[in-house]
This record gives sequence, C-alpha cells and structure tokens, in this order.
Amino acid sequence: MVEQGSEQAEEQDAEERFTLRQARAGDAPEAGPLVFEAAPILFALLFGPQKAEAVRALTQLFGLGGNPFGFDQAWVAVQDEAVVGVIIAATVEARQRAGRRMWWLLPRVRGAAAMLKRLPEALAMMRGYASPPADSFYVGILAVAEGYRGQGIGSRLLDAAAEQAIEARCSSTILHVEMDHADALRFYRRAGYQETVRHAAAPRLARQGVAGFVTMERLTTLPQLD
Repeated sequence: MVEQGSEQAEEQDAEERFTLRQARAGDAPEAGPLVFEAAPILFALLFGPQKAEAVRALTQLFGLGGNPFGFDQAWVAVQDEAVVGVIIAATVEARQRAGRRMWWLLPRVRGAAAMLKRLPEALAMMRGYASPPADSFYVGILAVAEGYRGQGIGSRLLDAAAEQAIEARCSSTILHVEMDHADALRFYRRAGYQETVRHAAAPRLARQGVAGFVTMERLTTLPQLD
C-alpha cells in the first residue's frame, strides 16, 4: 500500500510540472522534431531521405497549419516553457480536408521534384491500412520528448483528445501503431485502446524496415443529449 501511494504521489507531482494547451504556429521549431521522433523511419521515407530534411518539412507543415501535421489540430504539453509533448488529432472529416490541402502544400515545402520522388512511398503508406470510419476521431501523432517520458504526459495528451472526441460526438477514437513498436502497443492498451486489425506493410515499405500497422480503437462514451 505504501509503494502504491508513493507511485501515485510521484505521478501527481509530475503532472503538476507540465501544462497542456492548444498548439500555436510558434511552437513549430520544438514540435517539428518531436513529430519526427514519433515515426522516424516513416517520415524519412515520406520527407527525407535525410533526417534533417524530414524534420525541416515537418516543422514547416506544423507552423503552416491546415494540413495533417499542422498546429491547428494539435495540443502540446509545456514544461519550463519548453514543448515536451505533442498530439495531433481531429475528426476524420477534418483530417481528410487537411489531407487534401497538403497535396498542394508539399511542393512549397519540399519542392515538386522531391515530392514526386517520394510519391511511391506515400501511396504505399496510404494503402497500408484502412481509412477510419467517418464518425470517428483520429489520432495521427502522439510524441513525448525522451527525457520526459514516464511522467503521465502521453496519457494526459490522450485524455485531451478524448475530450475533443466527446465534444465532436464521435463514436470512437482511432489510431495506427507500427506493428513492431511493442512499447507503444502496451501504452495504448493500458489507455483503453483495443486492437482491431493488423496490416502487413507493402513490399516497398517492408524493404525499408516497416513491419506494418496495427489499427487500435477506443469507444467513446457519449453523454445523453437533453
């Protein structure tokens, strides 16, 4: 009982050291590298091949907004005035609108030639898993800085997304996890997400080290309307 109480006190103390807020365009220099670390192999394939190129693209996209990596769909965790965690999530409808806009943003961010070169990987990734239901809420990115993990930041960011899902009256929250990310899978299961289907990576992605994707879902308990 003493050990359990001590752990709860430590978690509470950790939560008091950081705050959550909606992201701003000015968060991009700190948020962009965090977004990259959520899926470095995938983002190197999409925006690289070099890490610096991918980080630069994600930083620009975050700051521009209006795309699946934009600040306008993000919340951040801030500690000591530094962004230490980020979640990018929105309704499926909003994500789809943002996705369409990104097709004309990418030439501006990466250049037309570089974008065309990465297009086969992008298409293979898009076909790698089924689109979430139209009435669901989708978590595209959840990342916490390495030195700040284990403090409840990821859980709090997920809670913020869950609150948005309730406000939008979405039936569930959906996310995708790389199949070989065991720690991430355990984290989401503890957070109440259940695995619904596994998707093996396309051969083009498998040759680059991508094992595949797991679709996970958490049902939303919606309050009754008066």
